[in-house]
Amino acid sequence: MVFTTNGGFKLRNFKTETFEEAVAYDKHSDHQYNCGLLLIKGLGIKQGSTVLDIGAGTGRLALHVAGLIGRNGLYFGIDISPERINIAKKKAEGLQDSNLFFEVGDGTDLSRFEDGFFDVVYMNSVFHWIKDKKILLHECFRVLKPGGHLGFTSHVKNLPRNNVREIAGTILKKRGYNKRGYNISVPQHDNYPVTVDEARRLLEQTGFPVQNIEVRQTTDNFASAEDAVNSIMNRDPHQNFLRDVPKKQHPEIGNELITELKKIETEEGIHFVRNKIYAIAEKGGK
Repeated sequence: MVFTTNGGFKLRNFKTETFEEAVAYDKHSDHQYNCGLLLIKGLGIKQGSTVLDIGAGTGRLALHVAGLIGRNGLYFGIDISPERINIAKKKAEGLQDSNLFFEVGDGTDLSRFEDGFFDVVYMNSVFHWIKDKKILLHECFRVLKPGGHLGFTSHVKNLPRNNVREIAGTILKKRGYNKRGYNISVPQHDNYPVTVDEARRLLEQTGFPVQNIEVRQTTDNFASAEDAVNSIMNRDPHQNFLRDVPKKQHPEIGNELITELKKIETEEGIHFVRNKIYAIAEKGGK
């Protein structure tokens, strides 16, 4: 049996999402999904693989992985948001002979999983949210089989998450919402990005030989400045760049952001250029 009986997961201490917020995330998570597809390409997932997805969200990537592992594989997804897990479970229920399993959980406590059970463990757009990264990586090492693969994507320390949020940060700073000394679009209290060198050292210190680690730029395209602002203002509340701004100020700031984005709008619309670390490592041994 994969699940042990020695207790549950330690949940992070932040406001629990509502169902409506989880639905909004599911609707506006194309960027995370596309990053996950790129990451998964390098992880060697195949028919019969056992896979652990830390930060599985609403299960969008799980449906893709289901096609890779086939009926003989197993997929387990955990996430700290109960509402996202509920949505993911409903998606799995719609599959015939589903081998997808979802639980509320935190990657720093994988105690319900046996040692050496998984062929692949991955974290898509999750690594930067975890403060205790060594604990996280030690747990991933423990539950992976020798020769198993670990992969993650992460925000990059000292590089902008994307060009549009840079513009948004300038607007917010001008309006006095940047009083705590950091870009309001990347709150310090729940975001812990790393540099490539830091990520490499963390992997090596926890026993993972690095196969590939690099910063990649990806681009999201929107038809207009209005579409771009609507997307970033309606994302989940834990990543919305206006999360610390009084709601009554949102329409005015949104209009100001549209005005600024019009200056870089082309015939093809608005392009979000994003920076993200992609890392793949292997657990040594036989």
